[in-house]
Amino acid sequence: DTLHPAWDEKFAKSFHESSDPGDEPMLMVFDVYDCDDASEDITISGHHLGSTIISLCEFPTAVRRKKRLELKGGSQLLETMLDKEGAPQGIRGRVRIRRGSTGPMAESASVLASGLVGALGSFIMKLKKLKIKKEQSALLVEVRVQRQQVPMPFAELMTKGLEVREEEDVEYVMSLPDWRNCMFPVPMLLQRDADEQGRPQLATLRAKDKIVFVSGVIRGATGLASSDLFGKSDPYCMIEGQTVNSQTMFIHRTRSITDNFCPTWNEAFYFAVPETINLQRLNFYVLDHDNAVSDLMEKAMPGGSGRGGDDPVGQMSVDLSYLCNGDAISEEIPLTGCKVQETKAGGVVSVFRRNPTISVEIRVERRACPTY
Repeated sequence: DTLHPAWDEKFAKSFHESSDPGDEPMLMVFDVYDCDDASEDITISGHHLGSTIISLCEFPTAVRRKKRLELKGGSQLLETMLDKEGAPQGIRGRVRIRRGSTGPMAESASVLASGLVGALGSFIMKLKKLKIKKEQSALLVEVRVQRQQVPMPFAELMTKGLEVREEEDVEYVMSLPDWRNCMFPVPMLLQRDADEQGRPQLATLRAKDKIVFVSGVIRGATGLASSDLFGKSDPYCMIEGQTVNSQTMFIHRTRSITDNFCPTWNEAFYFAVPETINLQRLNFYVLDHDNAVSDLMEKAMPGGSGRGGDDPVGQMSVDLSYLCNGDAISEEIPLTGCKVQETKAGGVVSVFRRNPTISVEIRVERRACPTY
């Protein structure tokens, strides 16, 4: 019965003994629960108090570092992260990325955790402007990461390929040690030539650069314009990935912040890119969440949009082709497509731009994908 727990507990995990030789941790997830019965599964019977996700790339090798992590609600819990429509999407699979050139290999880690896990809620009514301030919960941790660097499989094939003309060439290519640590399967045509054990087709084994994992943090936005007739906006951010063929896929949606022109989300996101997807860009969309009541009121008022749904506030896009393996950017980027804010000064309507921006952190992991 405390809101200031001090666990002072350690844990260690070695990935050298993993059954998967390419297993590589990328993120660390902390979930805090309130549980009255220690004999029961806390994820089922416990009350979720907060979660936080951090990248292991933030920690230098063999250096013990302390961090204060802000705890978030269900939008950061793996089992209840929001889908594109804003509903909990259920249990997500744990992300597993195989070892490459400079990825983190967490041999051991020790964590000292203590913090404030308050459960104050906030009840907000726009019309009455009634607000109850929510005290932010935090988790104090201490982490140390040991890394092992190994050559990226098939990296040399990105500059010069291996020609396959005879049966001996197929045997040589299939015996390459890179296959043991490669996260990609043997190309289908190469596997067919190996199974047939005859003279293969004339081909070349090459490797192409491919983004396999993208992660980051949506910090917040500033200077947003109001899209509501009543009060301020309730902004949230949605992230979509875009391929070289302009196909899009949903990645993450933050919670909405009520009545705020400068929302602070501080939510982590991640996406394990499927083998068949060539990710090129990340698109960030800031929208104003409208509930059913506000939609009906806006439709009934003169000048109301009458279209229902969430209103776009602004957007921006990041080209990932400029980021090398393991690179990260942390920038405040202007939003485009924003609504022009109108104000009255001395009875005269003036129009000005508030230069809205969004603050994000993005990190990518690349691997050499063998092609045949």
